[in-house]
Amino acid sequence: MSERSAAEAALYQLAKDTVRVTDDDLGRVVAGEPLDDSGPRVDVSFPADGAEDLL
Repeated sequence: MSERSAAEAALYQLAKDTVRVTDDDLGRVVAGEPLDDSGPRVDVSFPADGAEDLL
């Protein structure tokens, strides 16, 4: 594996999962309250079958 491919793979692993942020969550962040990001992660690159399209 090339150095670039290894770096891309590592970056993908770091960034593949994201936290779903709702409008209510955004309102709390704007108000200076902490965001509870302990909920389930969403893989936007390869979502599970039947998962909601977040993009």
